Amino acid sequence: MPIQLGRIGVCSLCSAMCLWSLLLAPVQATEPKPPSDCRVDLKVIERGPPRLTVRLRNACPMSREQLSSALAELKPSTFADAARPQELHVDLGRVLGYPWLSMALAKSSLNSKEWDRKAGKPRQRNINQYVSALLRVSGVVDGLVPGWTLQAVSVEKVLVQPVTKMTALGASSADKSLVPFDAILWLRLASDSTRREEAGAEPPAVIPPAKLDE
Repeated sequence: MPIQLGRIGVCSLCSAMCLWSLLLAPVQATEPKPPSDCRVDLKVIERGPPRLTVRLRNACPMSREQLSSALAELKPSTFADAARPQELHVDLGRVLGYPWLSMALAKSSLNSKEWDRKAGKPRQRNINQYVSALLRVSGVVDGLVPGWTLQAVSVEKVLVQPVTKMTALGASSADKSLVPFDAILWLRLASDSTRREEAGAEPPAVIPPAKLDE
């Protein structure tokens, strides 16, 4: 039986192999309002310790709050101790399905020294690597799933367009800048409990994403 979570009906995770059908709550007035029959499907596509992989597909734009609510059933406490995954991979589909995220991506690129506005690509690295790092550094996708901490962002098939098509950015008609606004997005997260258990261990060597513009 569906668990009622505010205005959103969420299917219980059960054996973690079921399909969620969620009715979205009303969106913020600043975002496109979805039709009343707008649905989101959240499906487990792979499960095997220590990782759980899920795919989310939305039929209309979602606010950040709606996305977080749709993912709330994946909080670690939902699982029995023996079945609790240590790592969560989330396939969110296209960034364009989340207008706030698309806008944040475009705006962040305009503030980045590495982004070549005229050419519509990063000055050095591969565009997929650049956008992945940009989203990770910006913090815009942090804290989406309760009980999980973002570890990595991965994107592919990045699209760019003239900044003048994103009217909320307030660019003048003479601005010829090109900005990234869409991509296929994956998130990799670790459970907070796992991170606490490993707090005393030697952290792995990583390249700090904050060096994006150095």
